[in-house]
Amino acid sequence: MTTASLRDGRRRRPVRVILLGDRNVGKTSILRFLTNGTFCEESNQTAVDGQDEVDVEYRRGAAAITLTVADTGGRNSEYTLSDSYFRHAAAAVLVYSHASNTSLGRLRGGGYQAVRERLPEALVFMVENKVDLKREVGFGGSYS
Repeated sequence: MTTASLRDGRRRRPVRVILLGDRNVGKTSILRFLTNGTFCEESNQTAVDGQDEVDVEYRRGAAAITLTVADTGGRNSEYTLSDSYFRHAAAAVLVYSHASNTSLGRLRGGGYQAVRERLPEALVFMVENKVDLKREVGFGGSYS
């Protein structure tokens, strides 16, 4: 892991952020966008270049922060991931697909709560991905 340098020369640990969600919701695409600014439209269930974690540094003026963003690399369930995946996470990004009612339903149906139980102090964000795709029909109606 790299560390972010502060203006006075002190070093700070990277902030660990974990990505969670069903398979094929686009977690790796989000990670790829954070690292090189591109989206890949191909379905690929492996993490960026075979890595499960990447360090991304953000700067604003003299301030800098390094995020260690961890992708599940195809392991799809927050219930089956080991405790080491959650260890030291300061934030969790729960990703669901606009094109899949199931992925959002799983987060609402227990995924969020499972993350809260494992990371009671962490920030939790829900991100809708694949908004360019048509939403599947479900729950007695269609969505667009």
